[in-house]
Amino acid sequence: MKRVFLTSFVALLLSACSGYEPVLDEMTDYRPETEARVRLFGQNSKASVLTSAIDCAAGKKGENTVVGGSAGGFWQPLTGMRSHTLGITATEHSRQIRGRGLRNTFFRELEIPAGMPVNVQAPFTGVSAQYVAEEIITLGEGTCNSSKGSFIPESGKDYEVIGLNRKKGCGVAVFEVDKKSGALTPVPVAGPVSCLRR
Repeated sequence: MKRVFLTSFVALLLSACSGYEPVLDEMTDYRPETEARVRLFGQNSKASVLTSAIDCAAGKKGENTVVGGSAGGFWQPLTGMRSHTLGITATEHSRQIRGRGLRNTFFRELEIPAGMPVNVQAPFTGVSAQYVAEEIITLGEGTCNSSKGSFIPESGKDYEVIGLNRKKGCGVAVFEVDKKSGALTPVPVAGPVSCLRR
């Protein structure tokens, strides 16, 4: 009985590992006149973190969204961790997940308020940045997790956040995504926004 159960479990695990999970399309009430969209990459063991809607004057420290980083890396093939899209055009980065077999890497796309600072932190997940970007660098982190950076999204625009692995350390880069071609334009990244108590 144990042998039958073990054989069935191994077969299930191998079948789950062998296929690429298709991207899940999500329907939303996206408002391009007041919102932007952003794509974050994550893994089970490495999380990207985005803090949006930061408004220090109004006392709002922002809303955190975490992509990846769950402790259940072993169970990923069984739980169906997969990419979710809101319609941002595919880029060289998002296509690498399928083309290079980065099974533990996935992306999520989010709608965020435009015109307000956004803090971003992204790990190096194996997706290699194809373009030079202005980036925030931090040194000596064993997991290659970037320091936080920030940018201000513009209404109606799409963005992509990538963790970089550089000789000096790890960084985070932000790109604007062209809606037709998926071409990437680097976006300047500043230091993180922090609402300090007075």
